[in-house]
Amino acid sequence: MRCLITILCLICSSLSAQDATTKLIKLGTIPDSKILEDEGTAVRVSGFVEATRSNATGIHFLDFKDSDFVCVTFGRYVGDFPEGPPSEIYKEKWLEVSGTIQNYRGAPQIRLESPDQVKILETPPPAPAPEKPAPAEAEPEPETVTETKSPPVEPEKTEPKRYEPEMVDGVPALDWRKYFPE
Repeated sequence: MRCLITILCLICSSLSAQDATTKLIKLGTIPDSKILEDEGTAVRVSGFVEATRSNATGIHFLDFKDSDFVCVTFGRYVGDFPEGPPSEIYKEKWLEVSGTIQNYRGAPQIRLESPDQVKILETPPPAPAPEKPAPAEAEPEPETVTETKSPPVEPEKTEPKRYEPEMVDGVPALDWRKYFPE
C-alpha cells in the first residue's frame, strides 16, 4: 500500500512540475502565426474571454480578445463541467488554459475536455517583460578623412631682374630684354 501511495505521489508531483515548466503564451502579445509554431505542444495560454458561443450540436466556443485563438469543448465533455457549460461560466473572464495547440483552419485552438485545464484568474496577468531587442549588426563606421590644411603656398617673392646695359665702346647697347621680358 505504501508503495502505491509513493508511486501516486511521484506521479502527481511530476504532473504539477510539468505544469510549471510548460510554456506560457499571453494572448494579444504575440501573433497567432507564432502560436501555431507550437502546434502539437502542450502549453498554457492566458487571456481574456471576450465572447462565447455554442451551436446546435452542443459544441461550446471561447473566443479570446485580440486573437483568433479559440477554446472548443465538444458536447460529450460539456457534462464534465459541474458549474455549467463552458460558454456560460467562462464568459468575460481572465483564464489560463492548459492543453495542446491545434491548428483549425489557420487559427490556433485548444480542446477543453476537463475543468482541470482551466484556471480562472482574479486579475489580468502582468504584462510580459519587453523582449530585449536583438543586437544590431555593427555597421562599419564610415572612414573619416581628415583634411590637414597646409598653409597656403605663397609664390616666392623675387626681385625684378635688373638689367644692366652692356657697354659697347662706352655707349650703352640697346638691350631687347628690357622691352621683351621673358
